[in-house]
Amino acid sequence: MTSFVKSLVQVKSASNIQVKMFSFFKNQKLIDEASDTLLIELNKYARNPKFFGDEKVSDDPDGRFEMVALFATPFFMALSGRDEFSSRVSQKLFDKIFKSFDDAMRLLGVGDLAVGKRIKALSESFYGRQKSYKEAIESGDKVLFENKIALNVFSKTVSDNKIEKILCEEVGALYERLKQLPTAEILANCKK
Repeated sequence: MTSFVKSLVQVKSASNIQVKMFSFFKNQKLIDEASDTLLIELNKYARNPKFFGDEKVSDDPDGRFEMVALFATPFFMALSGRDEFSSRVSQKLFDKIFKSFDDAMRLLGVGDLAVGKRIKALSESFYGRQKSYKEAIESGDKVLFENKIALNVFSKTVSDNKIEKILCEEVGALYERLKQLPTAEILANCKK
């Protein structure tokens, strides 16, 4: 191979790398924007004032965590098993949720050494709730789902409050809406 041909091959390889790098950074930007959009939408549901107050969810860090964990479930379920982009958006959304938990703890004055331990405990609780809620939603058993909400959000073994039914209906309807949509439409609908 002549030196001219070798240099052409090197230039072609270099330009392929540049194209791949550009594509990677463009996709990262899209993933960031998509996860930001979903986080905003998730927080609209999780922080809806109609869910907080007397005989409802307590408006404190624990109650807010429970609502984020509950309303994150339909978003993660709807994005799961789709494509690489959806998977990466889902992971980025998860990362941003936990970054917000980390930031909130620091604002509340939790020390640096304790934050890591608390985040680990929160992530275990979060995963446990995700699994529990997902199983209940997939089973189609509303009473089971209401009881899971009662257990996790209110530390009760049986649902006996109107709010559990309301939360069950809201989360179930959100999941039914999201699962029908392609990823692009999920994001477009969240921006409205």
